[in-house]
Amino acid sequence: MRLCFLGPYSQIHLQRWVHWFRDNGDNEIHICSSDGEPEMDCFWHPLLAPRSPKILSYIRNTFIMKKILREIKPDLLHCHFLGGYGYIAAACGFHPYVLTVWGSDVYLHPHTSILHYWLARYGLKSPDLITGDAKDILRAVKQLEPNSAPSDIIQWGVELDDFIYKDNLALRKKLNLTDKLILISVRQFETLYNIPRILEATANLQSQFPNLHTLFLGGGSLQNELEILARKLNITDKITIIGKVPRKELISYLQIADIYISIPNSDSTSVALLEAMAIEKAIIVNDLAANKEWIKDDFNGLIIPSDLASDALEKAITMLLLNPEKRQLFGKRSRSIVEESASNDINMKKMEAYYNKLIKK
Repeated sequence: MRLCFLGPYSQIHLQRWVHWFRDNGDNEIHICSSDGEPEMDCFWHPLLAPRSPKILSYIRNTFIMKKILREIKPDLLHCHFLGGYGYIAAACGFHPYVLTVWGSDVYLHPHTSILHYWLARYGLKSPDLITGDAKDILRAVKQLEPNSAPSDIIQWGVELDDFIYKDNLALRKKLNLTDKLILISVRQFETLYNIPRILEATANLQSQFPNLHTLFLGGGSLQNELEILARKLNITDKITIIGKVPRKELISYLQIADIYISIPNSDSTSVALLEAMAIEKAIIVNDLAANKEWIKDDFNGLIIPSDLASDALEKAITMLLLNPEKRQLFGKRSRSIVEESASNDINMKKMEAYYNKLIKK
């Protein structure tokens, strides 16, 4: 197949998707993006970086994209992310066309202005198929545009052979955390993800658990503010702000953690959550619909209210820290769930079947 991918190629999710189709089957891969870097054994087609006003950038990139499609004549166009890229794909009028929605492009951006709302609805009318990684996000698509295309759940998936349970004592020793109880957050340092609340919980639990230590991975614009807050809470020696790391290192950090925490204001299925589940971590999440598709309260994790003003987070952490057997049981149950429903290979083969079906129409 000659496949043309359009989307934010600086993002690891899209890179992993493209890599699977590059490495499996006899596929010719074309990548169109305004960010990211060219890939080996793929054709790279740069788009213009968006400038204000963005609507003019969308129009200019639509003309560039139409020219690319005329020249390469792909068997199928697959656009990732409704905002911006999805508008361009819709304006091109190319078929067969698949759109994958990510999360904020459906949950947040369409509600920032009347223009964004109109553009989102416009972008949802054109695809032959819409995919998302959770029932909740596909419901949100239908609420935005009742006449949108047929849809199905395709997970980004987890590489199950890589994300496995392991003690990884070497990394614990390297970080001088051998005797610590470790919490981990791997979400970005942005307002959406409520990282300061995890810092506060770490501080609030020090008297009960003086050997508690929290790792923060992810990176983002709020890193300096988090460091200031840690000093204010007097817990600089109780946390490690690591920032963004390569995926192989992420696996190692997840392996040494006792509890994984994710409490964003909005989310679809979090790949990081699935990865933590695959590594058999005890999980604490808030009660977003997408989280509840994967975590059943007191079965394979704990679900707390999204009202983070309460002490529910501290109580959940305490319960798991005091019950290592429950942490282990939750982790094993999570691994089984991911093996059944969130394998990267299984989901990409499902997507491949859709590609073939749409191309043959």
